[in-house]
Amino acid sequence: MRIICVEGNIGAGKSTMLPALALALGAEYILEPVDSDGEFRRLLTAFLEGGVDERNDFQMYMTNQRADMLVDLDPDGFYLIERSLLSDLVFTHATMSQYESTPEEAARHMDCYKHLIARLNDYPVMDKCLYLKTTPEVAYERMVGRGRAGEVEGTSLEYMQDISSFHDAVLPQACRKAGTKLVTVDWDNGMPMHELIKLLS
Repeated sequence: MRIICVEGNIGAGKSTMLPALALALGAEYILEPVDSDGEFRRLLTAFLEGGVDERNDFQMYMTNQRADMLVDLDPDGFYLIERSLLSDLVFTHATMSQYESTPEEAARHMDCYKHLIARLNDYPVMDKCLYLKTTPEVAYERMVGRGRAGEVEGTSLEYMQDISSFHDAVLPQACRKAGTKLVTVDWDNGMPMHELIKLLS
């Protein structure tokens, strides 16, 4: 089985380009069902408005969803997926960096991290990780433009700046550890499909 994951900041353009890239590569694509998943929207709203428990509930839900999406795939298949558990490493580290005020809150974050590591132990290795690197300002503008319910109101530019920094810091280390080839492309202005395919060959 071959799997390429597409990673990037919120609003980077992953789901927009992924179907066309999958077609060009002859791969089957798997998108996150965020627009059709009511529980995702409920937990996202709680995450954006709540505290430690709500952030961890949302993160654990996303970890389980991403892990479960790759269960029972064709072992001879070729897949292009929107986000992987590499994303969860990025977002979990970002959440843990907020330095909550009590040991109990820090322990809740650690429980979330331990849950992620447990799911990673049974997770397939990504052959390649395509990182669509955008400036936070561009990603923020694209996020606002798509108008996903609850997302714009609770997601600040400052948060997306943090997420961008954690992608840059965590993805290279996580890919090295997993044995995944990291392919980083500047996605502020996109790239011709034939050049992208060449980078992934």
